[in-house]
Amino acid sequence: MWPKGAVACISHSKGYCATIAGMRTNYRTLGFDLEKTNRLSPAAVTRTVHPDEQSFVQSNQKKASLIFCAKEAFFKAQYPLWFTHANFHDLVLDVNEADGCLHVASISERFPDELRAIAPKLQFRFRFVEDFVLVACWLETTAAH
Repeated sequence: MWPKGAVACISHSKGYCATIAGMRTNYRTLGFDLEKTNRLSPAAVTRTVHPDEQSFVQSNQKKASLIFCAKEAFFKAQYPLWFTHANFHDLVLDVNEADGCLHVASISERFPDELRAIAPKLQFRFRFVEDFVLVACWLETTAAH
């Protein structure tokens, strides 16, 4: 349970745990994920990476892990508000490696109209730390309108 007025998300992977938190007055939702960059099997990469993301990922497991982690952060951010179960191919992300940012390139009709309308306002930041990738996804309260 988070304190009243707080919004937060937690993630864990291979002995590490991390969280992000903010005030609901500033953030409508937050999502966060951290993952090892060397764990995805070829089958997992196929299930995770949309064909439109393949030119970015190619055969690079580190980049595939980034896509996986970012989608997990998105799923965690959207679920408390829209309760939507989705597949990895229901979301396509564009990556700006130079800035450490991602943005939603396309989103499936499986998601509610409201989420699809505000998806371009979702913000993502990522960072590689040793053999982990960390991704935060959030929607500022003011951006939700």
